Amino acid sequence: MHTDTPPIAPYAIVALLDDVPDEGLMRGHVGTVVETLAPGRYAVEFGDDEGRLYALVALGSAQLIALHYAPVHADPPIRLTETEGDAPMLAATLPTSPDTLTRATWDEILPYFTALAARPLTHENAEEWVRDWSTLEEMVREAASRAHVAYTTDTADPQKEADELRWSGEIGPKMHEQHTALAKRLLDLGWTRPDMETTLRRFQNSFDLFRAENIPVRTAISQLDIRYQKTTGAMTVPWEGGEKTVQQLQPYLLDTDRTVRERAFRGMAQPYIAARDDLAALFDEQFVLRETLARNAGFGNFRDYMHREKNRFDYTPDDCFRFHDAVEQTVTPAVERIYARRRTQLGVETLRPWDTANDPAGRAPLHPFDDVGVLIARARTIFQTLDPALGGYFGTMADEQLLDLDNRKGKAPGGYCTRF
Repeated sequence: MHTDTPPIAPYAIVALLDDVPDEGLMRGHVGTVVETLAPGRYAVEFGDDEGRLYALVALGSAQLIALHYAPVHADPPIRLTETEGDAPMLAATLPTSPDTLTRATWDEILPYFTALAARPLTHENAEEWVRDWSTLEEMVREAASRAHVAYTTDTADPQKEADELRWSGEIGPKMHEQHTALAKRLLDLGWTRPDMETTLRRFQNSFDLFRAENIPVRTAISQLDIRYQKTTGAMTVPWEGGEKTVQQLQPYLLDTDRTVRERAFRGMAQPYIAARDDLAALFDEQFVLRETLARNAGFGNFRDYMHREKNRFDYTPDDCFRFHDAVEQTVTPAVERIYARRRTQLGVETLRPWDTANDPAGRAPLHPFDDVGVLIARARTIFQTLDPALGGYFGTMADEQLLDLDNRKGKAPGGYCTRF
């Protein structure tokens, strides 16, 4: 029985203390903590000597022991907090949480990166150095994510807009520069570890793509993104004596009455038609900036640049074109057959855009929940039944109020692909 186990840091190397036969794991198997699911519970990734993942398991702290590859000193690790002239002054703490960085400026964040750049880096202390770097970026990126979520859920708030502009337009591009410099330092050292091969390859890719002249270009692109979110987040549609957002009209596309579906579809399109000139001008600016970003990095177009920036090492743009051709030859005819069958079922001469989501048999749309609270509770049960680890992730999001699923005026459309 293991008790009073201290918390295990993210990305710590751990060994199993117990067998987990259902996952093909035995006592002594070594893995990496990739996420804290709850206090004392972690998602642990196991890979072979060539870095191939073979298990991702939710485990309790009593099942794990953190491994160490360097001496543990009584004195805390050295990190920089401020400067005195040109010489760094060192102290013992990183930011304690993302909350401490909510209103931070780049001048307040930069010293932490400067500290890592100034610290001695050897094969003996690389593990600790990488862990500290990871912790720092984890803190900063979470603060940026929180600012982004706060703004996109309320695009009408001037303070939230200012915070988003600061994080995405100023801090983000400059942090990318520091990330690239630190990555280059690690690459120059030649340090590696079997489960870090893909990460190190990404570091090399980031360094190869970096151009200092793209920093202001990225800032300008972020500002355009915010303009788009503010414009679309404010869109509303008059509906039956009231006002609805574009997203709130989507359920009406399931209505059995074709006239209701058409009215909803045209209503959803109207705000975009009204904002056509503004959106077209925004996209024109975006296109020029993205092409500039690509050409500065030595690419002929933005598509090829983004393929590399997204670390797509295993396939090429030409592979994507071949996939597109396969879809056109195989999937498109199948879709045409499906639509022809739907047209017959609906008894209409021409299938229109508002005829593609409703039940072709004329059955009324389902109403599996009446409010967001019921949706979350039922989804939680489903996820937990499918996979306890997945259920744990979703439960954490629900318990920490990270789910904002209601739609309302001022909330930018779309979903998130972010980190906390």
